[in-house]
Amino acid sequence: MPNGQKSTMTTTVDKVLYTGQAHTTGGRNGTSRSSDGRLDIKLSSPGAPGNGTNPEQMFAAGWSACLRDWAVWVRFQAHRLRFTRRAETR
Repeated sequence: MPNGQKSTMTTTVDKVLYTGQAHTTGGRNGTSRSSDGRLDIKLSSPGAPGNGTNPEQMFAAGWSACLRDWAVWVRFQAHRLRFTRRAETR
């Protein structure tokens, strides 16, 4: 930006579809539980002994699930758009 001005970008959320909540005690070597009780796990640091998972694994699992669904949605939208355009050009 000219003259040292800062650029600001604002995003507006029209509709919140879902909000997840969880409570963690004991940090990386503790436990986490979601507000609805569907997630209730032991945590452990990466490489540490024990049977808990580490937060990085949880993040990776959640991120990959969302990314996969996004990719399916994009493919569906592209497919739908392609057939819509085909129908309009005939």
